[in-house]
Amino acid sequence: MQEKLAKVAWYEVVPPKRIIIRQGQAVVTLLLRDPKTGASFVKTATIMRKGMSFGVTTNTS
Repeated sequence: MQEKLAKVAWYEVVPPKRIIIRQGQAVVTLLLRDPKTGASFVKTATIMRKGMSFGVTTNTS
């Protein structure tokens, strides 16, 4: 799955306050692996709603 995703994904830096999602909500999920069984599973990290932000903040001063 990671290899397939890596073939179509890209890295993009966007300026602060830029709107990326205009309508609705986004579900942020984590792909995890059970340490005992090795089985992969998905866990919901959060549901992003209006006004929420994400990403890395850098100090430019």
